Amino acid sequence: MKRARFGLAAVLLVGMLAGCSPGSASPTPGATPTPTPEPTATPTPTPTPTPTPAPTAPPIPGSVKLTDGSLVCPADWDPCFSYKVTWEQADPTGVTIKIYAVKDCLNPSVDPDLPRTCVIPGMILPTASLALLGSVPAATGVFQFNLRDGETYGYGWFPNGDYAYAIVVAAVNAYGSSLWVIAGSSDKCDHCIL
Repeated sequence: MKRARFGLAAVLLVGMLAGCSPGSASPTPGATPTPTPEPTATPTPTPTPTPTPAPTAPPIPGSVKLTDGSLVCPADWDPCFSYKVTWEQADPTGVTIKIYAVKDCLNPSVDPDLPRTCVIPGMILPTASLALLGSVPAATGVFQFNLRDGETYGYGWFPNGDYAYAIVVAAVNAYGSSLWVIAGSSDKCDHCIL
């Protein structure tokens, strides 16, 4: 009987060894298996929207110049003065340039150290002193006009007798107007006799 026990023990040992493969490791007695962590999704923060800037009036036109123009004088205005105003507008989209004559010499200064021109930078221009000469798209970059010749110390005069003492321009869009830019201003003439 002893022999049968040995045979049974050998069969059990062979059966146990058959379940093991050469490359597999047997668990260490007493060790707890560690679970592999599952990857988790990191939430992406929602970007803060960039606020849309509020629409504004256009900036003042740049490089504004008043020079001699090339328009022919109307027959009943001969002789006349022809002028040309030029400018540059950084973004002319939706912008109109308005060109005005200033009908009054608005500089009250008698101080010889201050500018002697009829219109000076920063001056408030009363609406009653302005005469619209023209309005053109800013992309045009040029506007020409004529004024009548005659005895004047301004740039010329209108048929109704008003003088043009200065020429100013402003850029205008649907949201407002820029500040004035002086294209040209005649000198103040105190006690002049024409």
